[in-house]
Amino acid sequence: MGRVLCLSYSPHFKRVWETVLRFLNWRSDRGSFTVEAALVFSAVFLCILVLIYMCLLMYQQVYIQALADRAVQRGAAVWNNPEKDIEMGRVRKSDLSAGGLYWRFIDTKEEEKLDRLEKYIEDRLSTYGILNNVNENPIHVKMKNDVLYKKLEVNIENKYKIPIGNLLKVFGLEEYFVVNVNAQAVISEPVEFIRNTDFILDIEKELEEKNPKLKELGDNARGIIVKIRQNISKLFKNVGGAI
Repeated sequence: MGRVLCLSYSPHFKRVWETVLRFLNWRSDRGSFTVEAALVFSAVFLCILVLIYMCLLMYQQVYIQALADRAVQRGAAVWNNPEKDIEMGRVRKSDLSAGGLYWRFIDTKEEEKLDRLEKYIEDRLSTYGILNNVNENPIHVKMKNDVLYKKLEVNIENKYKIPIGNLLKVFGLEEYFVVNVNAQAVISEPVEFIRNTDFILDIEKELEEKNPKLKELGDNARGIIVKIRQNISKLFKNVGGAI
């Protein structure tokens, strides 16, 4: 009996007994480790999928904005002739007069030009887009006729379904991610502007030669414009010197 008690209190037996207890405790925790690993792995995997989908949505939004900007700029550049190539601006010799002579006043082919630009955008969205759009009519192209200029406007609105959209609806959130971009461009014709300016100046000279009072009025107006330009130049010089 004394030998048993001495053995139980020996350091060697104590170390062995602690090792056995640790082994039994590890054996009892092995199932909980598996469950915890499964939960953590699922959460990490779900976060990775969410980040990847967010990157795809960001790419789609940037691409659609870039496409709208390019389309409206190219559409404004080739607006004077419906047969011009939208990408390169090329036109065949036989199609130089396709735009008509008085299209700046009455454009009979405006709808045709708008439809062509819309088709251009639609083709590139379907070719280079990554996600599927669920909006049936996402592209809107229109022309705004102002007094001094014409402005072309492109609006694209795409909807993308979120994978967990049904779950988000339970919490009152939207199940679609909406990308809405807008781009505008003024139809500029430098050649036509110079031609119209020269025409106005010729008319002014003719009227001033026939009417001396009108010439005096024109000289006064030109003098006022020169003074305004001089004052603006002085203002810019003073501001630049102060900086």
